[in-house]
Amino acid sequence: MNLFVLLFLLIFPAAPSEELVQIRADFHQAISEQNLANELNQKLQGIANKSNLQLGYAGATQMLLAKFAFLPNQKYQLFSEGKSKLENAIRQDRKNPELIYLRYIIQTKCPAFLGYNQDLSRDKNYLLQVVKAIEDKDLQKRILVFLIVNAQLTTDERRLLG
Repeated sequence: MNLFVLLFLLIFPAAPSEELVQIRADFHQAISEQNLANELNQKLQGIANKSNLQLGYAGATQMLLAKFAFLPNQKYQLFSEGKSKLENAIRQDRKNPELIYLRYIIQTKCPAFLGYNQDLSRDKNYLLQVVKAIEDKDLQKRILVFLIVNAQLTTDERRLLG
């Protein structure tokens, strides 16, 4: 790789694909809108060879669908299958802030009786530590907004966000 290309990549980091930005936007809307959760789930299920990040979004979206399901066993099945996909994606890439962010969102939104909150504090701390270094400005902004609005930050944690 020549020096010019290397300098260009360092100065102008790769922007996320339009598809990824749309998946992120759809996911955030799907948190509260069942029809959008269903549409996003269909879209993600239609991707044949999912990237690890797409697998994480597929799992998180499936977990959101559990909220809208009517029957308790259907709720549990959707949540469990989605959790398995999301956790598998995280195991494949433990330091991916976007996957940790997805898990953090789900943990803050799901009922405590499901027992899916064991990583809540660790995920919040991790996101607080890495958010300023994230080069993807769309992702960085989404994480910052979510933390500020939903994380019940201490004064010291707010200071970290600057």
